[in-house]
Amino acid sequence: MNSSSDIYTNELHNLSFNFNKKVKNHLSLEFAIENILSSKKQMVTSSYNSEEKFYKSIDPQIRFNLKISYAL
Repeated sequence: MNSSSDIYTNELHNLSFNFNKKVKNHLSLEFAIENILSSKKQMVTSSYNSEEKFYKSIDPQIRFNLKISYAL
C-alpha cells in the first residue's frame, strides 16, 4: 500500500424493518430490525495507476430494537 493511497468504502446493501403500533390511548409499541441482510462493510485502498487492494472489513451485525412508550 502506498503512503498516499486513498481509502474507499464499498457499497453496503442494507435492509431494515420498522413496525409501530398504538395499543391503547396512551401506549404505543415500536419494533425494529436493522441490517437484516447481515452485510459487511468493506474498505479498499487505491492510488494513482494501481489496482484496488483490500484494506479492512467491519461486521455491523443484525440489531433488534424494542421501544414501549406511554404518553401522559
